[in-house]
Amino acid sequence: MHDLDEASKELFSAILDEIDIVKRESRILREAIANTRLQINGLSRDVAALASEVRMLSLQKLEQEYSRRPRAEDD
Repeated sequence: MHDLDEASKELFSAILDEIDIVKRESRILREAIANTRLQINGLSRDVAALASEVRMLSLQKLEQEYSRRPRAEDD
């Protein structure tokens, strides 16, 4: 009976250790996910700013091309 109680205590202790490991790894994963979300948000802002800049440059190029076109003279 004593051996069974000791084995049960060891098993219970091992289970508690595993629970602690899972909690620690879960915390690490949550932190990694939060950091990844921050990076994605930053990249999204960068992409939006870049898209805005590309639109602006495209409009400038169109304006330059339009201003270089020969204009039809009024009769």
